[in-house]
Amino acid sequence: ALFRNFFATHQASEGGRIALLGGFPPIHFPAATPYMFDEFAIQDSVIAEYRRQGYFTDFLTSSDLAFIGLDRFLKGLGLDRSRGRDEVEALRSAPRVVQDAPSDNWLYDEALSSVRQLRVSGQPFLLTLATTSTHLPYRHPEGGPDTPRAVWDWSLQQLAWFYARLAESGFFANGILLVTHYFHLMKEEG
Repeated sequence: ALFRNFFATHQASEGGRIALLGGFPPIHFPAATPYMFDEFAIQDSVIAEYRRQGYFTDFLTSSDLAFIGLDRFLKGLGLDRSRGRDEVEALRSAPRVVQDAPSDNWLYDEALSSVRQLRVSGQPFLLTLATTSTHLPYRHPEGGPDTPRAVWDWSLQQLAWFYARLAESGFFANGILLVTHYFHLMKEEG
């Protein structure tokens, strides 16, 4: 299934996270708070409904949860668990690439481990991942060219690998993988 009508458009990725996890249009009131995450952390969110329905709610990223108040936003949503670069041992010790964060392949490894553990529990779950490898400035995680095309190609290969591992595990028998992206319009080099 392809869902094309999420209202998560914003000039930065935090607007998309607010829309998808909070259930609000990411319209920031500039005088309200310095950071959008702080403003929307105090609103009732769609995460609360997932929890009422018995879901375990989990957020995983390879970046720093404290960056621009993400940790406060996630706490305000009432997630069961939020983890980032500093909360996961494998991510804490992994090489850093862009935004002082490990690359997507490290995040996907941790996500697969989390999916295995969550499936064993038998409880339905919502696991949200936030990647960093395609964030500006473009830096190739494996030493390739630091160009938009090379970094996006690498990142999509990692996503394909993640999808294949989920498929092999039987995840899609009753699981859904929803991929959204923040696309920065860029002038292609050459």
